Amino acid sequence: MLCVTWTRMSQPLARHLRFQKSLWTLFAAEGVQPGISSADALVCRCEAIDRDALMTLIAQSRPTALGNVKRLTRADIGRCQGRYCGAVIATLLANSVARRFEESDLWAPRPPIKPVTLAELSTLEFPDDTTRTTPP
Repeated sequence: MLCVTWTRMSQPLARHLRFQKSLWTLFAAEGVQPGISSADALVCRCEAIDRDALMTLIAQSRPTALGNVKRLTRADIGRCQGRYCGAVIATLLANSVARRFEESDLWAPRPPIKPVTLAELSTLEFPDDTTRTTPP
């Protein structure tokens, strides 16, 4: 009984691990060197943020944490969830603020708690009061 259960469980696990490997391969950031890349090189390809725009933002707003950069640029919110741009942005920010970031400071990919289909979103009803800009 235990062998049958393990076999049944290991097949989906193997499929998920293959998918994860493919995802990491797709969004690999090999060869990206923040110190030598050109000003127009894309740092975050999901949100189309180039190195020059990011460095200008860092110089103007002086963020001290990766979360600040995330909120200002939307980096880490795209399809790669920071897999492509996270380490590069951390390096650029660390060089600008003279601070070393630990692995725990980096972004962690977070999927939605519950996926919502477009059909479900299209049936939502909103209140007539559209003047409110923040949740209650």
